[in-house]
Amino acid sequence: MSKTEICQMCDNYSVRNKCDQKKDCKIMKIMNENAALKKQVKELKKELSEAKLNMSYMIDPNAIGDRNDMGW
Repeated sequence: MSKTEICQMCDNYSVRNKCDQKKDCKIMKIMNENAALKKQVKELKKELSEAKLNMSYMIDPNAIGDRNDMGW
């Protein structure tokens, strides 16, 4: 849902007048917080994939086999 659709469901909604309760509106606060959290999740997923990629190139000391195979 968009912010305008949410505003239209409000009891105090008026097409002619601007909303004076945007600062106090609980639903709008939740919508803004949700958007910020979605952005944060996207950044954290990107950071996680980069960390996994970096870890995949690390030398594994627990690997079984010759040390020369591990890059030492």
